[in-house]
Amino acid sequence: MANCNESMFIDRAILTSLNIVVDDINYSLIDQFPGKSICYKSYDLLLGDTGSIYPTEFLNTLSLGGMSPHELVLKENCHVIILRNLAPTSSLCNGTRMLCKHFYPNIIEYAIITSHHVGEHVFIPQIDLRPSETLNYPFKFQRRQFPIKLSFSMTINKAQGQTLMSRVWLYLNSPCFSHGQLFVGLSMAQTSFYLSQ
Repeated sequence: MANCNESMFIDRAILTSLNIVVDDINYSLIDQFPGKSICYKSYDLLLGDTGSIYPTEFLNTLSLGGMSPHELVLKENCHVIILRNLAPTSSLCNGTRMLCKHFYPNIIEYAIITSHHVGEHVFIPQIDLRPSETLNYPFKFQRRQFPIKLSFSMTINKAQGQTLMSRVWLYLNSPCFSHGQLFVGLSMAQTSFYLSQ
């Protein structure tokens, strides 16, 4: 990544089938990405708990699909993806990819790199995030964090809404859920793709 620049991943992506693998790839690449890192830690809160059954340290370890991690490590010009519909008319919706530009204590400035708002700068604050009801957790909790994740890598399902990319790597260390998912991954590239096991 020594020759890495901000445009390197605009039209490229590493696709895989599982969120945990996506996170591992993103953590590895942000370590290699040039620049000084900044870490934003979430504020996790158990809802309706009067007996403190689950400690905050346990909530911090939860890494759920569709939610930002407890420790969000970012660098200037790194690529992120929005996880919530914030302002759809301004392209601030689930799946929009952006570059981090400037960091402040409770807000981050981004440059949009997909959709018809390419190049526009936006500010997004930390918000309260809750996991999907379909996960059937035995408790309810809330995480105050920026509604973003690193997007050097993303799941094949998440890539379905993305603009076609010039280069796609498929990292298949575990089987795809279905042949349809594999087809989606292969069809994301305009010209060629790379398979890795």
